[in-house]
Amino acid sequence: MNTTELTTYQTIVLQSRAHRAIKSYLTQLLKQHGLTMMQWSIIGLVADAGDEGVRISDLAKVLDTSLAFITTSVNVLEAKSFVARAGHNLDNRAKLVRLTPEFAPKVKKIEEDLEHKQQESLYGSIATKDMVAYFKVLRQLAKLA
Repeated sequence: MNTTELTTYQTIVLQSRAHRAIKSYLTQLLKQHGLTMMQWSIIGLVADAGDEGVRISDLAKVLDTSLAFITTSVNVLEAKSFVARAGHNLDNRAKLVRLTPEFAPKVKKIEEDLEHKQQESLYGSIATKDMVAYFKVLRQLAKLA
């Protein structure tokens, strides 16, 4: 399909419908694990940081949201014993967020479950090369924000 064949409003409608469909589906999947999309995003970034942990301010930057929102989200995850805060060795004001030892092994299982279910139903009918192109374009668009 040539995008020049689409009007601007048609591209907006398509993007909006796709966004709502994906968001709704992912919300349902994550709900089975007691998580929201933002909470899972935070958990993933914290997991990627490993034992070193990650600053709340860095989470806010990467997720392009306010420090207050991330702080509240981390508070909820901490109350669930999914993450814990620790002091930063070089900056007494900063706090690092790490996965708790009890929750860390569950992250891989949740990731495998989500990946399997997405592949099975959400992305299963789309060719791999198209999915690669889709995520490549998403990365480019995300840099514009």
